[in-house]
Amino acid sequence: MNKMLPLAVLLLAFPGVTCAQTEELSTQRVSSLGLEQRWSAQAVINSQRDKVKYVTNDVDNVYVQSSAGVVTTLNAEDGRVLWSSQIGASDEHAMAAISNNKLLMVVTGPVIHAIDKFTGDELFAYRLPVQPSASPGLDDSSIYVPLVDGSLGAFSINTLRHYERYGSLPPGVARTMAWRYICNETIRHAPVVGSQLIAFGTDLGNIHAASTASGATAGNSRFEFLMKSPISAPVTYFSRSSEEFLLTAAENNRVFCISLSNNGKMVWTYPMGRQITEPMPVFDEHILVTTEGGGLRMLSVVTGLPVEVRANGNRQWNVADIEKLLAVSKTRVFALDNANRILSINRETGSIEANVSTASFPISVRNLLTDRLYFANNSGQVVCLAEKGTAFATYHQNRGRQPIMPEGLNADPEPAAEPAPTP
Repeated sequence: MNKMLPLAVLLLAFPGVTCAQTEELSTQRVSSLGLEQRWSAQAVINSQRDKVKYVTNDVDNVYVQSSAGVVTTLNAEDGRVLWSSQIGASDEHAMAAISNNKLLMVVTGPVIHAIDKFTGDELFAYRLPVQPSASPGLDDSSIYVPLVDGSLGAFSINTLRHYERYGSLPPGVARTMAWRYICNETIRHAPVVGSQLIAFGTDLGNIHAASTASGATAGNSRFEFLMKSPISAPVTYFSRSSEEFLLTAAENNRVFCISLSNNGKMVWTYPMGRQITEPMPVFDEHILVTTEGGGLRMLSVVTGLPVEVRANGNRQWNVADIEKLLAVSKTRVFALDNANRILSINRETGSIEANVSTASFPISVRNLLTDRLYFANNSGQVVCLAEKGTAFATYHQNRGRQPIMPEGLNADPEPAAEPAPTP
């Protein structure tokens, strides 16, 4: 059940937050990184017994989930609290929230909760026939849930909304599950959804792709790609021109790029030498790969080969001791190192420009959608950092959202010059 929390609860949730914690990521502290603090906000959490379990984001909002099951939604650009609700039973096991353009989906136990992500209104709560094995995939019309019986179940959002409202299925619909793809293999990572196909990897190292089209072909297998080694990282989806691709990695430390549009044809493969367990996002023509104990490397999307840096002699783009990629701007890569410091890295050369500690904010968000950085602590305080002088976020996957400025105006104006010192 979704319970909107009153203001009184919100005010009781603040104990434990100190000004010193806020100051650690103040504009003055992060200025050397080329960043400024854009906003600071407080999520609803009982800091005496709960802690922050997940912090996720999309291009519109930031979602903070507490261990008790309270979800607080913040506006991604200004930090305004849009709503907060108890999702599912208190202290029930939950997966990290996922979202599309309109909905937020939270899986608690065997139940899928669908919430209007801007208002917090619950649209439906549906109990799955089988426990989920991984986070779902989501597009505008359906939710795709990996199940512990080695299958992937597809559910129409409109069907589940109708079932919630009327207690019956829509006319012409025979069951709540639209289709089911059975592979009899364990699925531990969320599937990725393309324009016509959905793809996912299994513990055996196989990449399956099935049709998401309506009609008789829905759920039909389109291809199966065998890596001959167990999968080690989530599958990443990206597109170039009219073709769609998948990136994945296996426990034999190889990265694979395969064509989703061309029946799983392998485009290239590259041996990384170290294991990969994190997503491998694509920015323009480059892939950023975080390896276990090996740092952050940049590969070419076209060839899969390491990117060569010609400044100060030829060398590969490689930054050692990186634990997590945080965000990417037009000129910088921001990452967390193994000492829990934010590093500002020159995107062209791979050189480290500055670092700042984040000891008081141990929870960080891997933001692959925009250039904003988000951090939180276990008391529920959330901080957003942005590059200095940027009026709007840079959108990596939906560039149509970039504001169109009148001729002669710059969306990201240069920062004002410092005033001359008084003689």
